[in-house]
Amino acid sequence: MQETLKAQLLDHCYAKGSFTLLPGYKFLAAKHNSTNVGIYVLRGVFSREVFKLAVAEAKAAGLNATRIYVYADCCTYSGPMIQFVKLEELGLPELDAEAVIVDVTYTSEWDEGDISSAAKLNLETGEVLDIQTSDEGAEHETLIREYVDVSGCNTQATVELLADNTSRIASKDHLDELRAYFGYRFFVTANKLLKV
Repeated sequence: MQETLKAQLLDHCYAKGSFTLLPGYKFLAAKHNSTNVGIYVLRGVFSREVFKLAVAEAKAAGLNATRIYVYADCCTYSGPMIQFVKLEELGLPELDAEAVIVDVTYTSEWDEGDISSAAKLNLETGEVLDIQTSDEGAEHETLIREYVDVSGCNTQATVELLADNTSRIASKDHLDELRAYFGYRFFVTANKLLKV
């Protein structure tokens, strides 16, 4: 999906020949040919951590790292070198159906010890996705609770397993705290409103 989004955005926002594709990077999609500046595309939040990765990608690609062009769902880190455009404002048709997905740490707390792994959180629905499996703890017997958290945020949001085998944040207050941390505001887009 990320590569499709990058291609769609570049075709929508830039004239043919004005950019060069740079495959193989997590966020870096292309370089702007006249400025040698990186064009970054991501679903989710452009945070300080993502900024550090973006600068590292620019340096690895031999780009001018004093300015970057960023297209994301929201931005919680800014500065004079960051030119940010909110994806929603571009009118890309397939974005309307997608939500803001962020990286989180998923932890199972057991009597015998904790097991943590990477996961993703849909900030709109509270669903926990892509929980990485671990062979660690196969002998653990007594589960106390499961929660997600994010480095730098003091919220440990308890996760509940629903009847349809999906995992969601159990507390609306915890989900709202995570939304606030990521700078996400739940809103209805004009296209979603037209579908109602």
